[in-house]
Amino acid sequence: MPVILCKVADWLHLRRTFLTLLVLAIGGGYLWVRFHEVEAERDRFSAWVGVACAAADARWLTPEVKGSKPGQLCAARIAALDREELDTASGSARALAQAMADHVSRTTSDSAAARDAASAAAAAAKRMEAANAHVTGTHVDGAWFGAVNDAAGLHAD
Repeated sequence: MPVILCKVADWLHLRRTFLTLLVLAIGGGYLWVRFHEVEAERDRFSAWVGVACAAADARWLTPEVKGSKPGQLCAARIAALDREELDTASGSARALAQAMADHVSRTTSDSAAARDAASAAAAAAKRMEAANAHVTGTHVDGAWFGAVNDAAGLHAD
């Protein structure tokens, strides 16, 4: 085994310059490929930022504002739009909840009014039957006319 290792070491020693250049070329190629991948990712991000800022009606680069970092105003505008959307959605939810509560309240009061009207109509019908029972012959009195008015929903105030 030691003989083989000596031969390998001699072979590596003779080709050391070539192997060094080969390792450097592989490393340089790797760095070149990674650089272009990073550059492509930066270009995709730049395009996305342009679209997002344009949709928010803001600019990514703001040379007219001294001391501002790139994207600072755009990010603030997007955050403001997000807050506005959240406020609008919560306001809509509150308005819907209030409308539903009002609807339930009106339905409940309408049901109560309908129950009261039905019981009043039933009571008026009973009074009308009682007044009819007290009629003698073809003559009616004021109580009968009052019962008719109650049955018709006419009330004397």
